[in-house]
Amino acid sequence: MVRKQSGSNSVKLIDRVKARLAELQASLPADFQVTVIRDQSRFIRRNLHEVSFHMLLGMVLVALTVFLFMHDWRGTVIASISIPASLVATFTLMKVMRFSLNNSTMLGLTFAVGVVIDDAIVVLENVHRIMEEKGLSAVDAAIAGTREIALAVMATTLSLVVIFLPLAFMKGRTGMFFSSYGMTVAFAIMVSLFVSLTLTPMLASRFLRHTTDARLREKKAHGGRLMRLLGEWYGTLLLWSLRHRWLVMTICAGFVVSVWPMLKASRFTFMPQDDSSEFEIAMTLPEGTSLERSAAIVATVERDLHAIQFNGRPAFTDILVTIGPSSGRSGKGEGGRNRC
Repeated sequence: MVRKQSGSNSVKLIDRVKARLAELQASLPADFQVTVIRDQSRFIRRNLHEVSFHMLLGMVLVALTVFLFMHDWRGTVIASISIPASLVATFTLMKVMRFSLNNSTMLGLTFAVGVVIDDAIVVLENVHRIMEEKGLSAVDAAIAGTREIALAVMATTLSLVVIFLPLAFMKGRTGMFFSSYGMTVAFAIMVSLFVSLTLTPMLASRFLRHTTDARLREKKAHGGRLMRLLGEWYGTLLLWSLRHRWLVMTICAGFVVSVWPMLKASRFTFMPQDDSSEFEIAMTLPEGTSLERSAAIVATVERDLHAIQFNGRPAFTDILVTIGPSSGRSGKGEGGRNRC
């Protein structure tokens, strides 16, 4: 068993251990073979690959959603650029804070994918509105539109930051997991504010164009048949809600109150269970059990495990049997023979 030092990179350490084991294999007798039973780097790489895939998928879906509502490929490209710009800049701040790429930081970046584009959309939409309504050039509309909406964008962005930033000051084991998550999300949101007030209006001033076709202008303004239907449905729902204020407030209060029984019925765990395709069987034999007796009992369990088959094939690829402590922390002569 190899235990890493606190703060070291698990994947790099495991890769170096594997390389060293390959060198040692050449010096072993022909009938000896070194087999790695437990390799944590496989699960780390698998988790990071899964999170990275969902991050890229989220970027694509966000861009498609923006295009669905804006009906303008230029505006979609300008708004979507804020996602990689914000995330790449966040890596610099993560480097300063000495954060590594782990489940917490990658989860924060994945969550930020759908948040960092919000400011850019607000600024871009306001610039486009001013350019179409007032007939200004793209440069003048970018200046006027950004100046008009800047205070509102800063207010909404800072309101999100003050939600996630306190996670950085959590103590104990929970703080070890969630402090980097909160800081990463807060970094990404603050960078998105800077991007929306600088990069987005600059791109808008260079690539936005006046819509000269009346039919195309109507389509952009109302979003096509689907958007018109949704707009009519929303208007009907809004009028109904304004006429039945107390009913709407009662329904909202009911939702708030229903949180308590749902919370009591929920299961509480520190971390979700992860299927790593591994399991352990721990046995504690009576005190004073001899080494031979412990070995015989363990051999019986091992034979039973080897006899288990799945679809005509052995159910287990590797079985490691250890008599005595297996944590790697026991000194010479320490540990009992009754634990397996």
